[in-house]
Amino acid sequence: MKKKIITISIIAVVIIGFIIGLSYFLSFKKVTIKLSAYVSDITIYSKADFESKKNPQKVSSNQTINLQNGDYIIIPNGDKISSNQINITITKDTDINIDPDYSEEYLNSLLSEAKNSVYTVLAAKYPNIINNYSIQTNQLFIKGEWFGGLLVNNESNRNNIKDSFRFVAYKENGVWQIINYPDLILSKSSYSKVPIEILNTVNNFSAEN
Repeated sequence: MKKKIITISIIAVVIIGFIIGLSYFLSFKKVTIKLSAYVSDITIYSKADFESKKNPQKVSSNQTINLQNGDYIIIPNGDKISSNQINITITKDTDINIDPDYSEEYLNSLLSEAKNSVYTVLAAKYPNIINNYSIQTNQLFIKGEWFGGLLVNNESNRNNIKDSFRFVAYKENGVWQIINYPDLILSKSSYSKVPIEILNTVNNFSAEN
């Protein structure tokens, strides 16, 4: 009887071990990483290891890796791109495209040329506005194809603050286009194709006077 119990116990332990091993094996998913042209490499951390920077996994080219189910944080690296963290959750085999926005520093290096080009387009499309207004606050977004600006009345000053108008421009095939007529506040309904983060930032622009 004891021998039978021992045999059954051993079989149970083997079965449990097999189930645990199988579950662990099945918890890994094939993740195909695709890096954009400006990404030199990425570092992947499990969310639990991110603060301590333990167990980093480097990926420097397009490849397929195995990751266990769970939450991960990706830090991209490259000369022109933002190194802001990218959060992902792995639950199945998947493809992940790593294509970050340009860094703030690189976008700022492009801003002066973009501002001049956008100003030329504004002057041609709305000459009456440009006669009385100047682009004061401005910013490029994403990969430099979005431009947000604040038009401030040339006669506006601390003692006589006049209306300021916000606008967004988009560059397509190398040509800047003004999206809708400049307005006091840019609404999502009128600017449905503009990312909401851009609208919120432009709506927070304020005159320097």
